[in-house]
Formats: sequence, C-alpha cells, structure tokens
Amino acid sequence: MGFDNAHLLKRRSGRGKLAAADHWHRTTGDRGRPYVFKSAEQLLDDFFAEVERILAERSVPFDVVTDVEEGN
Repeated sequence: MGFDNAHLLKRRSGRGKLAAADHWHRTTGDRGRPYVFKSAEQLLDDFFAEVERILAERSVPFDVVTDVEEGN
C-alpha cells in the first residue's frame, strides 16, 4: 500500500493517462486509484487510516508507541 505522485496514473480503460499524478495503491499489484491531495496532515491521516485498516483485516494489532527511549 502506498500513496505517491511519482508517475501519472493510467486510466482503468487502458486508454492514455490521467493528468493528475496524485494517487494511491491498495496493494503492490494495484494500478492505482486517484487521490485528491488537500494537505500534508490529511495525507498522513489517510495513510495511517489505510495502514490500520490493512492491519485489522489481517488481525494484526495497531499499537502506537509514544514513549521511546534513545539508545546508544
């Protein structure tokens, strides 16, 4: 899963490419789905919501670690 704008998104019909580059891939094999970029904050919210959805789908706990000690 990933959000990117590194390349133009191909149309699902296979006829040419869409003008917008912002899109996301649900899986590694997904050709991409359009994504409307609004802000960096919204992008992070959307990214982590999708990560949480995938983990829940796979029965993997989603724990946020907030207290991290730096080691040497």
